[in-house]
Amino acid sequence: RESDKLVVSGETISIDTSGILGGVSRWLGSQGRAQTASWLSRFASSLSHFVHLLLAGIAFTGDEHAQGGTEDYEIGRAEMIRTVAWEIGPCVQGIRRLRSTYSTDTHVVCKLDKVISILSETRDKVCAWLQSEGYPEGAMNGARRVGV
Repeated sequence: RESDKLVVSGETISIDTSGILGGVSRWLGSQGRAQTASWLSRFASSLSHFVHLLLAGIAFTGDEHAQGGTEDYEIGRAEMIRTVAWEIGPCVQGIRRLRSTYSTDTHVVCKLDKVISILSETRDKVCAWLQSEGYPEGAMNGARRVGV
């Protein structure tokens, strides 16, 4: 929700809705918006790189499907790609809400705009791949291009 804050602790991110006391806690723990924006930026870049490899058939070993051969590998890879397509939309929506929370901090807003852009481009690539592979929109776990 708008006005909720994200808290980064190591490689874990969570939502803090505790209000003023949460703000003090975040300040004492050096968990500010700059750290959150940096974490989101690293996440978006890593996800984009992973998706690039996944679409190229490199990032998915299919080990859990190894006994079934190539057909199971392709089913597992396609399912993973569909899952990525499904999950990116809510991420972008949440970051847009976070952006409005930090609307007075132009540095953070710019970082969040970049994150939204990377995630949107990644989602578009995934949706284009799914369509090129003949998956109807209904088979994409409801995935649509961001902003559509």
